[in-house]
Amino acid sequence: MKKVIILLAALPLLASCVSPIYHAQSVDVPLINHKGDVRVSADMSLSAWLLPDAMNMNATGTVGITDWLSGQVHANYGGDNAYVHAAPGVYFPLSDHFVVEGYAGFGYGAIWRNSKPDKEKEEGSSSNTSHSYSGHFMLPYGQVNIGWHDIGAVHFGAAFGLKVGGYMPDFESKNVTTRGDNITYRYDAYRTTNLLLEPQMQLTLGSEHVKWVTRVGFSWMSDLDDGKSESDTFINDWFTVGTGIQLTF
Repeated sequence: MKKVIILLAALPLLASCVSPIYHAQSVDVPLINHKGDVRVSADMSLSAWLLPDAMNMNATGTVGITDWLSGQVHANYGGDNAYVHAAPGVYFPLSDHFVVEGYAGFGYGAIWRNSKPDKEKEEGSSSNTSHSYSGHFMLPYGQVNIGWHDIGAVHFGAAFGLKVGGYMPDFESKNVTTRGDNITYRYDAYRTTNLLLEPQMQLTLGSEHVKWVTRVGFSWMSDLDDGKSESDTFINDWFTVGTGIQLTF
């Protein structure tokens, strides 16, 4: 408990030093099960890295195009980060309530941040430090979903998804420190391709056409999460939890 308290107290300081360059996504697991099936989901998700990015708005739309082909688009926005993807997919209803589906898509995201200068007094002289980072990434990926939908009078559903992708970043971080007449610059860049693994769990409950949905997601990146290059400056925001609604047409 003591370590947790110390970590929470240090978060504002850490937020000025390190840069979350990816947020675990809150994407609908639609479980499309017939031609013309349309699922639209909207939710708010909370990030593990509370500072500076606490909340994202997410929207996903998926449609059954034929008896086996589907398509999905997704977008989210978090104030200083944005992401979109599009993916064709296939689906296989194996029973009245159980579906297996898969998607192969491409995502693009961008993150930007400019922090306010931190001011300190040192022996009568002032010290200002500002931190900024910006960049974008591309994400070709494949995802497999399995789950149960519309069980019982409350239309309960439980679904699981696993995304596997290649995270391709182009980020820059700049620190400027001013002490009197002295100005110190620090510049870091991150362009290392990562293997991305992103599991997700989703629960739904409600009526045939309107359901309350809760999602929990995680992400793991091969380079950043094993302490390799620039992991002291750039980090992966590894956890998200979200809640919202799913509409079925």
